[in-house]
Amino acid sequence: MRWMVLFVLVFACAAPSYAEPKESDTAGELRVLCNNVGIFPKFIWDRYPAKIREKKKDIINDEEKRARLLAESLLACEADPDVVLLQEIWSLKARDVLIEKLAAEYPYHKSPETLDAGPLTTLPAGLMIFSKYPLSDFGYKEFTRGFGVDKLSRKGIIGAKLEKDGKSVAVFTTHLQAGGRRDPTVKPAQLKECNEFIRELTKDLDEPIIILAGDFNIDSTKPGEYDEIFALLEGAKDTYQAGQSPLEGTTRNKKYPKKRIDFLLTFDEATGISTIIDPAGETISDHIAIFGTDMLACGVIEPLEFSASRADVRATIGEPEGDSVSGDHVIEKRGDIQLEFRADRLIRLYWYLGHEPARRYAISDNTLTSSTEIFQFVRYCDEVGIYEWTIDEKLTFDRQLTIKTSDCVVAIFDLDSRSLQKIIVTGEKYRHA
Repeated sequence: MRWMVLFVLVFACAAPSYAEPKESDTAGELRVLCNNVGIFPKFIWDRYPAKIREKKKDIINDEEKRARLLAESLLACEADPDVVLLQEIWSLKARDVLIEKLAAEYPYHKSPETLDAGPLTTLPAGLMIFSKYPLSDFGYKEFTRGFGVDKLSRKGIIGAKLEKDGKSVAVFTTHLQAGGRRDPTVKPAQLKECNEFIRELTKDLDEPIIILAGDFNIDSTKPGEYDEIFALLEGAKDTYQAGQSPLEGTTRNKKYPKKRIDFLLTFDEATGISTIIDPAGETISDHIAIFGTDMLACGVIEPLEFSASRADVRATIGEPEGDSVSGDHVIEKRGDIQLEFRADRLIRLYWYLGHEPARRYAISDNTLTSSTEIFQFVRYCDEVGIYEWTIDEKLTFDRQLTIKTSDCVVAIFDLDSRSLQKIIVTGEKYRHA
């Protein structure tokens, strides 16, 4: 499993002799990297069936060498995360190498104590937290249910607390059941245990920033399974934002270009943005990492309010990066957004995800059109209650939904992360719920 959350059985170790991290380096934000790296002990690797060996032929099979290379890639990573969450550090030798090699930059680390495996288990939890900031109140919950080879490990969830810029932060990482067709009730049961564990560990904190990242083994393109995450994890939000990286849509690898199964979630009022990066490469990990920024932000996204005139648009959201003229139309470009004006009046907005024309979303005359399922937008309006709205017409053809709001509201909605990116109010009146 490739970059996302990397976790091993590591012990808690805070080294007071190390220098404190420089607050000015990441003042006002918390940067989190999550990666599943799949480092197994040699006795497991040697017993891989030929089919599995072929799939993993590009990966280095020396556990200690892989750990050293992983540590080097983390230390060289330009993203410079404050917290690193790892899964599938099954090898205790690899765990020890990571602790040693990362000590100068990440002196604080947590993982479950190494337990006696017993007759039915052979591997630890595989979860680890590395941090530039002191960690406290570490906790570990082993899942009560699992099946297949997953029962050979102590899969579960771990968490710890830290302080950053005067804010209380609780970070968690987990690794859910692989597969699921054999017993589809296992992953929901594990999510419920995660929810209970998170709420118990954070119950004494006042307005904490709660972050959960890991390998959920749940495909984001399967609405039923994906939506279950947010039904069972109270107040959870997916921070993934498309269009921020050339590595789009997958945290697995190039063989699975649309398989995003690793997530970085925030809870309650906490917000943040995550994208996909790959500092390690395919020889070290078979998953790609998730990197989150602005993880200390809180609150509901504030709407932008302006009329449909070109001058008012510029006064509100700034000058465009460039513009072009097509007939009597002027098109202004700002990042992934293009605004189309006629006679200085905004008539259409195009929003590109990942700069892919095939995934262009057009908003025109209060009509939100998309070739992707759109009804999440309506549900979001209901849940968040940012503004009052009514649906006057629904068209199932081409999955087009026309929404006419009481205040002539047009919304830009990220269908991948199910998060509201921006609200544009073209009417004179705007009402907060």
